[in-house]
Amino acid sequence: MVGARAYQHPSTNVWQSLGAFATWEMRLTVRPTRWSEIWLRATNLLDGDQQSKYGYPEPGRELWVGARASYDGWPARRDRAGRAP
Repeated sequence: MVGARAYQHPSTNVWQSLGAFATWEMRLTVRPTRWSEIWLRATNLLDGDQQSKYGYPEPGRELWVGARASYDGWPARRDRAGRAP
Protein backbone atom coordinates (compact mmCIF):
# COMPACT_ATOMS: atom_id res chain seq x y z
CA MET A 1 0.00 0.00 0.00
CA VAL A 2 1.34 3.40 -0.96
CA GLY A 3 -0.15 6.54 0.57
CA ALA A 4 -0.98 9.79 -1.20
CA ARG A 5 2.05 11.85 -2.22
CA ALA A 6 2.35 15.54 -3.05
CA TYR A 7 4.14 16.66 -6.19
CA GLN A 8 4.73 19.92 -8.01
CA HIS A 9 3.44 19.89 -11.58
CA PRO A 10 6.45 20.63 -13.84
CA SER A 11 4.71 23.05 -16.22
CA THR A 12 2.42 24.95 -13.81
CA ASN A 13 4.44 24.69 -10.55
CA VAL A 14 1.14 24.00 -8.75
CA TRP A 15 1.26 21.44 -5.93
CA GLN A 16 -1.06 18.48 -6.45
CA SER A 17 -1.48 15.01 -5.00
CA LEU A 18 -1.07 11.52 -6.44
CA GLY A 19 -3.69 9.17 -5.01
CA ALA A 20 -2.98 6.28 -2.68
CA PHE A 21 -2.94 2.77 -4.13
CA ALA A 22 -2.43 -0.85 -3.21
CA THR A 23 -1.31 -3.74 -5.38
CA TRP A 24 -1.91 -7.46 -5.05
CA GLU A 25 0.94 -9.86 -5.67
CA MET A 26 1.18 -13.65 -5.60
CA ARG A 27 3.91 -16.28 -5.70
CA LEU A 28 3.35 -20.01 -6.09
CA THR A 29 6.23 -22.46 -5.63
CA VAL A 30 6.21 -26.18 -6.39
CA ARG A 31 9.03 -28.53 -5.36
CA PRO A 32 8.88 -31.61 -7.61
CA THR A 33 12.09 -32.97 -6.02
CA ARG A 34 14.24 -32.17 -2.97
CA TRP A 35 16.73 -30.32 -5.13
CA SER A 36 14.50 -28.37 -7.53
CA GLU A 37 11.65 -25.91 -7.53
CA ILE A 38 9.47 -24.20 -10.12
CA TRP A 39 7.78 -20.91 -9.32
CA LEU A 40 5.21 -18.51 -10.76
CA ARG A 41 5.01 -14.90 -9.62
CA ALA A 42 2.35 -12.32 -10.55
CA THR A 43 2.46 -8.62 -9.70
CA ASN A 44 -0.31 -6.00 -9.92
CA LEU A 45 -2.94 -8.74 -10.25
CA LEU A 46 -5.83 -6.26 -10.56
CA ASP A 47 -3.95 -4.38 -13.31
CA GLY A 48 -4.53 -1.00 -11.68
CA ASP A 49 -3.27 2.24 -13.23
CA GLN A 50 -1.12 4.01 -10.66
CA GLN A 51 1.92 6.26 -10.45
CA SER A 52 4.48 6.39 -7.67
CA LYS A 53 6.02 9.48 -9.31
CA TYR A 54 4.24 11.95 -11.57
CA GLY A 55 4.64 11.07 -15.25
CA TYR A 56 6.04 7.59 -14.57
CA PRO A 57 3.23 5.01 -14.49
CA GLU A 58 3.82 1.71 -12.72
CA PRO A 59 3.86 -1.38 -14.97
CA GLY A 60 0.60 -3.24 -15.47
CA ARG A 61 0.10 -6.89 -14.63
CA GLU A 62 3.33 -8.89 -14.91
CA LEU A 63 3.85 -12.65 -14.84
CA TRP A 64 7.21 -14.27 -14.07
CA VAL A 65 8.12 -17.96 -14.29
CA GLY A 66 11.33 -19.47 -12.98
CA ALA A 67 13.10 -22.61 -11.90
CA ARG A 68 15.87 -23.30 -9.44
CA ALA A 69 18.08 -26.29 -8.75
CA SER A 70 20.32 -26.64 -5.71
CA TYR A 71 23.41 -28.79 -5.48
CA ASP A 72 22.96 -29.47 -1.73
CA GLY A 73 19.79 -31.48 -2.26
CA TRP A 74 21.01 -33.72 -5.09
CA PRO A 75 20.41 -37.37 -4.33
CA ALA A 76 23.47 -39.00 -2.81
CA ARG A 77 25.55 -41.40 -4.93
CA ARG A 78 24.84 -45.00 -4.14
CA ASP A 79 26.73 -48.20 -4.80
CA ARG A 80 25.20 -51.28 -6.45
CA ALA A 81 23.73 -52.43 -3.14
CA GLY A 82 21.93 -49.07 -2.72
CA ARG A 83 24.20 -47.82 0.09
CA ALA A 84 25.42 -44.23 0.24
CA PRO A 85 29.22 -43.91 0.53
